[in-house]
Amino acid sequence: MEIIKSFYENGKLEKVGELINGQKQGLWTYFYENGKKRLEVNFKDDKYEGLFIEWYEDGSLAEEGEYRNGEYLVINFWLESGEQILEDGTGMTIRKFGASQGDIFEQHFKNGKFIKEVKIAGVSYGKFIPNNKLDNGN
Repeated sequence: MEIIKSFYENGKLEKVGELINGQKQGLWTYFYENGKKRLEVNFKDDKYEGLFIEWYEDGSLAEEGEYRNGEYLVINFWLESGEQILEDGTGMTIRKFGASQGDIFEQHFKNGKFIKEVKIAGVSYGKFIPNNKLDNGN
């Protein structure tokens, strides 16, 4: 067994967890650079398994879920304001994606299962059409 710790440049703890035979096992905890918890997730044989808890950077609760047999079930979700918009697996989450976190999506769930996703903000680029022409300098 080996305890793994990594730190930010400012000296604050970034993550801590344990490896057994080179694989993540048990509870791993991740932190924001300000020292507050970001994420707690459990591992079994280097794969997510069990409870998952995520916090916003200010320390308020963001999400609770559970990994079961490789599948993630969303249980509860709160907005940064503290309003709970998903309870016991039914409701929605609002997530930010993209390099600048500017793409925002509503993700809808029922009984922990994903139903649909709706983009509510960000840039839509349209359909991607690959250019299969080779430019040989002519």
